[in-house]
Amino acid sequence: MSVVLVFTDAGHLALFQATVANISAGVVGAMNSLWTAVVAYALPDFLSKMTDATSRNMKTAAYKKWFGIAYLLDNEPHAPAYGLMLDADLRLFNTSDCSLSGRWSRLLSRIERSEARKEWLGIPHANMTRSDTREGAWAMSMQRRVLRVNAVWVVGGGATFDRHCVTEQCQRLRWQVDNVFFTWWTDLPYVNLRVASRMLVFLGGGRAKLETANCSFQSLSRSLEYTPFEHLAYQQWCVLHEGFAFRDMSDVVTSTANWGSFMEGPAAGARLVDLRPGWVSARALAMAQDGEIPDLSPAEPLLLFHIDRQAKDVIVPTRTEMQRRGVSINL
Repeated sequence: MSVVLVFTDAGHLALFQATVANISAGVVGAMNSLWTAVVAYALPDFLSKMTDATSRNMKTAAYKKWFGIAYLLDNEPHAPAYGLMLDADLRLFNTSDCSLSGRWSRLLSRIERSEARKEWLGIPHANMTRSDTREGAWAMSMQRRVLRVNAVWVVGGGATFDRHCVTEQCQRLRWQVDNVFFTWWTDLPYVNLRVASRMLVFLGGGRAKLETANCSFQSLSRSLEYTPFEHLAYQQWCVLHEGFAFRDMSDVVTSTANWGSFMEGPAAGARLVDLRPGWVSARALAMAQDGEIPDLSPAEPLLLFHIDRQAKDVIVPTRTEMQRRGVSINL
């Protein structure tokens, strides 16, 4: 397994090294041996010209995650089989489970089983935040735009999606957009690198364009206008070309969820444990600890995400330890 951290520029990498050195000098010393630091190529022109900060930040995050995938692709034939498109606000679900025979060692097999099912889990907007509220109406509008912009990208343009989307696979994407069927982060956001290679070659303009970029996916990345909520694009590509389908989990996660991303903000009573997810949010863990949803431990999730925003009580030990080591942090 490889751990690759992607930084926007060299300045961000230097800041990371200086900060982490105060917590664990060994982590910094292990750079490029136990983990690899990758500085993304200069941001594409379209990103630097964007004036809306929120949109620019979301697309920058998408660019960095896809750049990490491109970095792995450029390391063929030594590239791994899969990549995970993750944010940095992570920790192991069970911090004591790092042995060679522990649950963490089964990460690859769990990804392989998930991919073999060829389905993306979600719920339609009718089963999310109520649309008769101001928040619900805004959420539905935003989610539909996000789903559509990703679908338009992977099919090759708005005209194709609006007027020439006739195959059964493309109609599934139309159904997803029309029903606002949100599948964001409902399980580990894995990427099969062989699939990603085919996807990026298509979106980049074909094999000839890759050759023009010196057969470097990292160079090709600068010509691609990546979309926000980047893993949705990969999911939709898999529905179009890899035999995947969408699966409605409303009966398992109950009738409502915050944003429809039921792994981020589950409704009370949601039986996430039945899904055996590879990861859960800090908010979900806090709800399980409070008895609002069933205990998650039997599902043996491997990662905990959003530890910096959704359940501060989960990360208080981390903050206390950092402050003890002289690092100022405000969470």
